[in-house]
Order: sequence, then structure tokens, then C-alpha cells
Amino acid sequence: MKPEAVQAARQVSEHELLRRLQTVDHEAFREIYERHFKATATVAHRFLGSRNSAEDAAQATFIVLWEKSNDIDLPGGSLMPWLATVCRLQCRNIRKKEW
Repeated sequence: MKPEAVQAARQVSEHELLRRLQTVDHEAFREIYERHFKATATVAHRFLGSRNSAEDAAQATFIVLWEKSNDIDLPGGSLMPWLATVCRLQCRNIRKKEW
């Protein structure tokens, strides 16, 4: 399969996972978490420098995903930009608490 076809299949899958998450599907949440936790934690680590704080920020990001899934639209087909944005906001919150 060509890389473009693999990416297209993944995008469809992300849309489907989000649709399922919006119906409170725990398996869909698990799949999204497994796909994106490491990248989300990496985003947080770049901002915070601490692995523990980065994991806290990433976990908080996925709590927001669970709570706000009905408000998410995927025009680009991937959840990662949304997750990265929320993660950066979580990092700011953690920094404020640490000051």
C-alpha cells in the first residue's frame, strides 16, 4: 500500500474513532490513547522538561478529550493537532501551579 493510501486509511479511522468516542465508546478512547499518548507526552516534555510533569499534562489532555469529544471537528483528519493544542494549554496550567 502506498504511504498516501495508508495515511488516508488512518484518517478515516481517526474520524471513525472520534465518532465512536462521541458515543462514549471506551475502546475507541483506548485506541486513540494508544496511538497518541507518546506523541502528546513528547509535546509536553518539550514545554516542561520534566517527564513526570509531561505525563501529567498528557493525561490531563486525554481527560479533556474524553470530556469535550462532542465539540471536536477534524477538518484535517487527525486528532494530533487538537491534542497538541490542548496539551500546550495543560502545560501552561502546570507551569502556573509550579510558580
